[in-house]
Amino acid sequence: MVKKAASPRNLSCDKSEHIIFPYYYDNGKLIRYSQERFEKQFPMATKHLIGYADSLRKRTSDSNVLWFEYGRTQALAHLEQTKLLLSTVVTNKVKVYERRKQYHTQGFILQQRRNFH
Repeated sequence: MVKKAASPRNLSCDKSEHIIFPYYYDNGKLIRYSQERFEKQFPMATKHLIGYADSLRKRTSDSNVLWFEYGRTQALAHLEQTKLLLSTVVTNKVKVYERRKQYHTQGFILQQRRNFH
């Protein structure tokens, strides 16, 4: 449920961060929890998120997401792939971070769609 995450800003400062990730992967496929299973399997995460439930329900989100899920889901299927993270703000030089099986929280993300070897 709690996953190690990365952002270009925190990587540049050697800070670690973690996110609540209310999904799981089965053979590389993203699987969503039902609300009942999520609440039963993760009671402490549910308790934490309930404090934000009103805001989560009022946010702009994809039409089929549950209140505890991420509002936008288009990139979730590819989070476990190797990716390059770049900051959205570049000052003197571009810093690029390569990550695998680490979830990103911000910045530009470049991923390879298929193997070109």
